[in-house]
Amino acid sequence: MKKTILFRYQWCDYLHDDKLEIGIETVEKYRGMGFARAACMALIDYCIENGLEPVWSCRLENTPSTNLAKSLGFFETMRLPYYHIPV
Repeated sequence: MKKTILFRYQWCDYLHDDKLEIGIETVEKYRGMGFARAACMALIDYCIENGLEPVWSCRLENTPSTNLAKSLGFFETMRLPYYHIPV
């Protein structure tokens, strides 16, 4: 029997006009192995091939996400408010 391991999942947070926002999560024990980078690079290639502008957003304190985005060629263009409901 073949065993399947889920190590990351990726999604499109939104697609609006020609912009596609990338979202990525990696299972904790597989972080730092390059899986997220490889997946994001494939999605960026898809965007470029299909005339879409890849965009990235995350909270400022999410250092791994901001570092990954910068390493992929993204750069900060704006800062948006972050809303939450305290519990």
